[in-house]
Amino acid sequence: MKVPSASAHFQPERQLITQLVAALGADTWDQLNVPVSYAVVGGVRLLEERLGAEPQWAKLEKRFLVGIDWFRSEPLALDALSKLPKASLRVVDGKRVVVVPGCRPVRSYHPKAFIFTRDWPSPSGAVGCLVGSGNLSKNGLSYGHELDLWSCSTGAAHEVVTALGDIYTWFEDLWSKSTPYQHIRDAYRAKFEEHQRTSARATTDDDSVPDVILRQRGLKPDDLVILRSFDNLWIDTGSMYSNLGEGRSGNQLDLRRYTRVFFGFPAQDLATNSPIGGIAIKLGGTIHPDRHLRYGDNQMDKLDLPVPASGSIDYRNQTLLFTREVGPSGQVRFKMQLSGSDDRARWRAKSRKLGTAFTFAGASTREFGVF
Repeated sequence: MKVPSASAHFQPERQLITQLVAALGADTWDQLNVPVSYAVVGGVRLLEERLGAEPQWAKLEKRFLVGIDWFRSEPLALDALSKLPKASLRVVDGKRVVVVPGCRPVRSYHPKAFIFTRDWPSPSGAVGCLVGSGNLSKNGLSYGHELDLWSCSTGAAHEVVTALGDIYTWFEDLWSKSTPYQHIRDAYRAKFEEHQRTSARATTDDDSVPDVILRQRGLKPDDLVILRSFDNLWIDTGSMYSNLGEGRSGNQLDLRRYTRVFFGFPAQDLATNSPIGGIAIKLGGTIHPDRHLRYGDNQMDKLDLPVPASGSIDYRNQTLLFTREVGPSGQVRFKMQLSGSDDRARWRAKSRKLGTAFTFAGASTREFGVF
């Protein structure tokens, strides 16, 4: 099979996720080792969507070696990684870091690499390594200006083979010393949630915001970190548009600009009426894949809700709750429910207590929040 030549890039058309798809198809790999400093929901979902569509992905043994320094890794993202097919997850210095205030490391963990192997380290084996600056975030994999270098042992000089072998040996040594995620999962989740309630939130690549946020009326950068950090988002729907016909409930939900970060998308400058991405929504017992999210002509994020059968659901003047969750095969999806008689008041009270309740700009009386 053709092996990609060594290359360095930061062009938008050569995104890290595109490089990963090419690397996956470059050989009949049997293992993927991924040391990254942190993982967030948007990055894990993109990895599962793009690489999960490749035939080799399900057969590939996957080992993720992630950091939890300063709470930058999201528990839901770690859960998703651990549930990917043939995946295992360890946390560097996890047993010690999880009990330190603020998950402050003695020595920060900062690598970003994707190490593919076949029959390694046998003489007939092969190793390929994509090393760069992108973490397991949506921004790092697909939007940011990253610099990544691909090298492969097949047909390479002896010095290259030795260097790649040294990288693999480094990973093996660190893997053997690291903490299985399940050993600290509950403790980390509890501390993460407490930290989000009481402390300044740690930023990640996906919280990098364009200057336009500071110039235009919209959510503040700190608000975006809050939206990304919690697993429950409630929102008043308002009157909705009649896009499905007069007299029927519409299904296009307007969200305040950059609310998209809750759904795992970075805060990027976009032209109006531009697509943002697709998400899977679980409503009742049904999964609705690829519900579209876009930046609308009215300068708001716009989410297409599941289309209700005639008379079955009326979204108008309701309050919806979206809960981030992980499916059985590691897919991140969003469970949606309509509020009952006391639900909105309870959700609103939770957000107000946390300081995570918001209003829409202008004269709108709509509210939303996270908890």
